Amino acid sequence: MRDTVATTILQQMGGAGRLKLMINAHDFIADTISLTFKFSGSKKAKAVMIKYDCAKDLYDMIFFRNLREHAYESDKIEGVYNDQLQPLFYDFTGLYLTI
Repeated sequence: MRDTVATTILQQMGGAGRLKLMINAHDFIADTISLTFKFSGSKKAKAVMIKYDCAKDLYDMIFFRNLREHAYESDKIEGVYNDQLQPLFYDFTGLYLTI
């Protein structure tokens, strides 16, 4: 992954290896301000997009439920600090990112 923001988000979420191991994360998509990936094991969501808002220096987490036909937002959490990314991911999905 070349994008600095996406790489930073990935590190803050625990790294690609840990995400793959803990939640079967796959299909990572990076752009200049966000990181999106799919995961398994949650009934509430199947994918998440984490966007960086550089004006506020905060993140927005957008969870997606159905990815087969048309992706639609399940929930959006705005104004997240970097140290809240993992706990909020767990709170919404019920999936642990650490052992």
